[in-house]
Amino acid sequence: MSKKPKSFTVDEDIAEELSERDNLNASAVVNNYLREFLDATDRTESEVIISEINRQISEVEDEIETLEKKRDRLVDRKERIKSRDEERKQSERDDIISSGSDIPASPEHPWVIDHAAEINMTPIELAQAIADEHNKEFDPFNETDSDLQSL
Repeated sequence: MSKKPKSFTVDEDIAEELSERDNLNASAVVNNYLREFLDATDRTESEVIISEINRQISEVEDEIETLEKKRDRLVDRKERIKSRDEERKQSERDDIISSGSDIPASPEHPWVIDHAAEINMTPIELAQAIADEHNKEFDPFNETDSDLQSL
């Protein structure tokens, strides 16, 4: 079908909206609108306009549904990543606590101090975890160190 140029004026707000929508084929929209308007023998102009508005609302609702699904997928992905990260951190904690079987359960012991920082625990928390894991007595004052015996 051949095309013939026509000149129309539009309201200022519509012209601004059209200038912001680079992907919109305004000629196609006008053609569709006019075809629907001219073909509607028993519909009023208001009915045609309302029908077009309803179509646009439906498109927006479809876009919203698509975006909500995308959001849900991203939230799920974020939660899976956070969960894996927490599992990895817990595994690191468990490994260090398990490897402390020969270490005194004292927050002042150098091994406890060094490894507590690696797994984001305080030395007291790590010493207590070692004591709990290996059935040791928690020694908050490092009394098992033979260099600190009183006279």
